[in-house]
Amino acid sequence: MRFSDAIRNYTSHLEIERSAATVKGYHGALMQFCLYMRNPLITQIYPEHVDAYFRELLELGWKRNSLTAKSMAFRKFFQYWKRKGYPVLEWEILPIIQKTGVVPRVANQASLSRLLEQAAGDDLYDLRNRAIILLFADGGMRNGELCALNTDIDTDTFTFSERCTGCGDEISFESKLSTMATDLQSCHRCRNEQVGDPCVQGVLKQFSCVLKTEKRRGGVIYRRVFWYSEANDSLKKWMVKRKAFCDFFNVRDQEALFIGVKTWRAGYRMRPGTVGLMLRDLSLSAGIEPAVNAHSIRHMFGFEAAELGANNSNISDLMGHSQIQSSYVYTHLRGPDLGLAHKRVKSRPDRSGGLGIGKMSVEEKYASVDEYGSTSKNRKEPRHHSEASLGSEKVDIHSTR
Repeated sequence: MRFSDAIRNYTSHLEIERSAATVKGYHGALMQFCLYMRNPLITQIYPEHVDAYFRELLELGWKRNSLTAKSMAFRKFFQYWKRKGYPVLEWEILPIIQKTGVVPRVANQASLSRLLEQAAGDDLYDLRNRAIILLFADGGMRNGELCALNTDIDTDTFTFSERCTGCGDEISFESKLSTMATDLQSCHRCRNEQVGDPCVQGVLKQFSCVLKTEKRRGGVIYRRVFWYSEANDSLKKWMVKRKAFCDFFNVRDQEALFIGVKTWRAGYRMRPGTVGLMLRDLSLSAGIEPAVNAHSIRHMFGFEAAELGANNSNISDLMGHSQIQSSYVYTHLRGPDLGLAHKRVKSRPDRSGGLGIGKMSVEEKYASVDEYGSTSKNRKEPRHHSEASLGSEKVDIHSTR
């Protein structure tokens, strides 16, 4: 069987148990290797060919982290055909390229402001780009999740918390922009006592929607994302312009929230690659180096949440992580808990004494600790055994602790 035919059969089987993104990634990795090998029979591929292929990719400048998925695709592919009884190479000896630790690229508020300055116009292109950037910043969405949004998104309903003008208690409401003046009320107690007037100043309006996450391990496929007034205003302006554009042109993806407005992709749902090119062009225009991408804005959201005291569970829920360990990259670098823990460790009456007891010197503290870890304040007098007694009887070490 030719390599290309084997790839098609394997990916058809893979569609049953894996996501479309995984199937697409495996298919692309295997087809690249097929072109490299010039489509031989699958029985004519040897481990030396795979090793040489990865070695040449590294020499061409490929990052090791980008080759990890390729190496797994090769192992799964040959494992599948081995189990079907084909005399292919032993998949266990194929290399697994380990990922290397990298410092995440994190956007900052200054670069975000410079990006927004490049999208400050009122034309169709700028309104769309501004709405995308603000949604990334407020919601911490992934690129693919944003591109999957549809026009049924609710930009009118919002929730907010406010202090009651009568008693000062915090009260929460869900309201709509069209009925905001009548929905804003004092709390039930003050309303029954006819105390206080509705306060409409300084309300932080929070909008949200439920979307399907890209990471679906563990069965949780939906999550809620949030955004605020500035992003919502930009989104509403874009939707008005988008409707006029759709009325004038024959738009293919009518339900897509963000569509292309230039070149042959006009009217089609935006793809993650298109969003990446847009952010790169805006970064070049603003003179930002390295360029801001969607995931660097997402990292900024995660680090800001950690700096404000959000724990790993909160960050994992807000960012849609399939595993809580994914949030550790934010909390162990920027979270305040680690610094507070260190301060508690070092908060002693005598800071010069370090981690010891009381105000003794370091030498005295070490001398005050016996061989069993007890201090001079709480230990009993040690037992003294002669050499004869040690040789004639068994000493229970645990009895002296």
